[in-house]
Amino acid sequence: MSEQAWVPVGSGGLSNWRPLPELYPDWIPVKSDIRPFIEIRMSRSNQDSGQHQILSEKCVEVLRVWWNGDANALLPQDKMSCDSHFHCYSTQSPSGRIHRSFADWRERLECDDFGNWWCSGIRNAGEHYSWMKYEGGTLEQLGLALQSAMATGDNELAKICCLKILDWGGVRHRSQKTLDWIYSASERGALICEIKEATSVLCPNSIASLDCFGIGANKYPMNSGSTKIFAAAALDFSDSIDSPKQDVIIFDGRVGASLGLIASRLSTTLPSEFLFPRGDQKQRNPSTGTKKFPAMSMKTVSDEVRARFARKSARIIQEVLGNYAPSTEFALAEKALFMMGYNVTQNCAGRRI
Repeated sequence: MSEQAWVPVGSGGLSNWRPLPELYPDWIPVKSDIRPFIEIRMSRSNQDSGQHQILSEKCVEVLRVWWNGDANALLPQDKMSCDSHFHCYSTQSPSGRIHRSFADWRERLECDDFGNWWCSGIRNAGEHYSWMKYEGGTLEQLGLALQSAMATGDNELAKICCLKILDWGGVRHRSQKTLDWIYSASERGALICEIKEATSVLCPNSIASLDCFGIGANKYPMNSGSTKIFAAAALDFSDSIDSPKQDVIIFDGRVGASLGLIASRLSTTLPSEFLFPRGDQKQRNPSTGTKKFPAMSMKTVSDEVRARFARKSARIIQEVLGNYAPSTEFALAEKALFMMGYNVTQNCAGRRI
């Protein structure tokens, strides 16, 4: 695919951007602003649903301090000591390679040759977001394409957009359950309806049951692939295509690991409802002492359990931000958790956290 195959969404770019040039060369997302679909608008309207606050006021207070971080600690890595970081790690593998997803971070921040990643606070972690460039577009662009296909009721087009989202996330090869659901729902003409239902239920203001996730006929998957699709469907472009708002989290192994790390820092003892499922990799296990965070691959972490933690995590973010509606700050917090969760076991000096 040539570099001219698509034009980024932005001022003057939307009318020319072709998200699917190899399959639908003449198709473009609808040119008008896309309103969130009615099902998620109804879930988001439950702001007075009587839900109890998940965090104590003390926890919220501490997390807001951590969110803002140290404004004076925004110097390049080589001018800071490891102890001054809120969180940090080396991006080098044992073989000395640095994953290509950190290329953007290294270029923007002029990092040292060791490729160390750091942040001065949770917000700053989001500002230090880095991911692989995908020729098919960004998640925001692909979310716009998916919502456009959903708005026109085209299940086949929605299927292609979902597959593109899996490719963007680099998870198509390990998302067989999600692929089976996408193809099955598309063949039944139900993919759009099911995306709407699953996404609406994951909305933090939703009071609906999460039993639509799990095993069996017409049950929705909740894994590193499908969570990206639901988040893309939830992006709110009503204010700006360039700065969409969000309230449905991409709950993958890195985000779960990051939430576990933060929970460990907040308390020496944790009830089970704060033992967030985390990635299976060794560097994504924040467990210490009696605080055992389950791997997402464990049989006890069903799709329904994962969906419950996803919705709870989104609600916690809103409590810390003090905003119970979709926001650009929520999207930044999601990016922050993703970056922090790459490694929660060692800092950039190689010491155990």
